[in-house]
Amino acid sequence: MNQDSANPLQARLDRAERKIALLERMIEENSRQLFFSHEETKQAHRFLTDVQDALPVALLVVQKDGLIAAANPLACAMTDYPREQLLGGNVDRLFDRDLLDRGAAAATQHEANWRTATDAEIPVLMSVRAMPSEAGDRTNFVCIGVDLRERRRLEVQLRLSQKLESIGQLAAGIAHELNTPIQFVGDSVHFLAESYDAIWGLLQRYRDYLAESNETKREGLAEAIAEQETEAQYLAENVPPAIERTHKGMERIAGIVHAMRALSHPSQRQPVPTDLHKAIDTVLIVSRNEYKYVADVRTEFDDIGEIECVPDDLHQILLNLVVNAAHAIADHHGPRGTRGTIVIRTRRAENLVELSVADDGCGIPESIRDRIFDAFFTTKEPGRGTGQGLAIVHALVARHGGSLSLESEVGRGTTFFIRLPLEVPQERRTAA
Repeated sequence: MNQDSANPLQARLDRAERKIALLERMIEENSRQLFFSHEETKQAHRFLTDVQDALPVALLVVQKDGLIAAANPLACAMTDYPREQLLGGNVDRLFDRDLLDRGAAAATQHEANWRTATDAEIPVLMSVRAMPSEAGDRTNFVCIGVDLRERRRLEVQLRLSQKLESIGQLAAGIAHELNTPIQFVGDSVHFLAESYDAIWGLLQRYRDYLAESNETKREGLAEAIAEQETEAQYLAENVPPAIERTHKGMERIAGIVHAMRALSHPSQRQPVPTDLHKAIDTVLIVSRNEYKYVADVRTEFDDIGEIECVPDDLHQILLNLVVNAAHAIADHHGPRGTRGTIVIRTRRAENLVELSVADDGCGIPESIRDRIFDAFFTTKEPGRGTGQGLAIVHALVARHGGSLSLESEVGRGTTFFIRLPLEVPQERRTAA
């Protein structure tokens, strides 16, 4: 082979070597990139795992077939399941799978009950998001749950604290309410005791008259009897009213005591059939001293019957609204020396009952209406309110599956509207 024929072959070999070197560099570079990409992926996975494990809420990733693909430590702790038992298991062991579709469709938080490994039910504030695939269908669900047990316990303590505060504020008024009937009962009993002595004295004169044989003495006794009979006539006219006043006084005392016992006695926390109108009457008796000097109360009741609720909660709702109305009227009418009006209405609408408490007090400025249901927000002077009343009303109404709204005009008054279901929804029953 001559030099001319060897050169093209060498040139081809040189080009091939250069291509091989280039390919080697490219492979080396791609390998380096793949290595770093893999490391970055591992770091990102570790980071996401650390974030998931550090979340202060329960986190579940559920596949569309209902199998649990991921669960963080708090989800395991809440449900009492080890992670190896949760992963790959069906979500139906924790809650109904329908909650995933409903939650993802509504895209809102809602309360539900989760089942634990010991078949206990715990209240959970649940949020669900669907993760769509490239085809657009839902492949996985991300479910976040907040354990409400501690919040429930704190809410119960707060309600008890506010209830004790309300009873404490009403104590002086209740004592005054009891003192009035006790006083006229005492006066009536004192009058009846004196009347007994007078009537017994008259009977003794009759006996003396019948036993006396001396005509002169009999005439003297007859004159004394005539005088006492005149007094007896007065007693005959006034003793029955005194007895009636005593009966009414005792009935009023018994009514106040019964209302206080109904208001303060703890009932079971499960909803039970409750007479709404009787509950309103009970609250009006107990809170009478709050409004009787500043307002007249009018009730307009529809044919409601019984509703399902927790009686303690219903009393607390009504008491807070009536006392608030009385204070608003006192602030508005008091300086002018006029009286206001509180109107309590009930109305039935299909499977709901609407309760409204209206006053013609000072009204609520629009600038603070969004804040009046916030805990501890109050416009009252110290010692007259802690700002818990309306916040608790809002929480208790929501707990029963109801709604609370208001209409107000400054200088004209405020009306609170409460809408409660006749039967508490099933998912709300354990919330109490």
